[in-house]
Amino acid sequence: MLRVLPLQMYCKEFGVDKTEIERLIASGVWIYGKHIRKVENVRERWIDLDSVESLN
Repeated sequence: MLRVLPLQMYCKEFGVDKTEIERLIASGVWIYGKHIRKVENVRERWIDLDSVESLN
């Protein structure tokens, strides 16, 4: 089962800033399709919790 949270909720729950997430994406630490998901017909990006937790 895929565990995901919308970006906004992830930032609120884990106390991180959206710009911090965008730096992780820009630097290649977080990868689209693995750590970041784009859901069809949904504007907001989603965070894959299992993939992000595996980085720690």
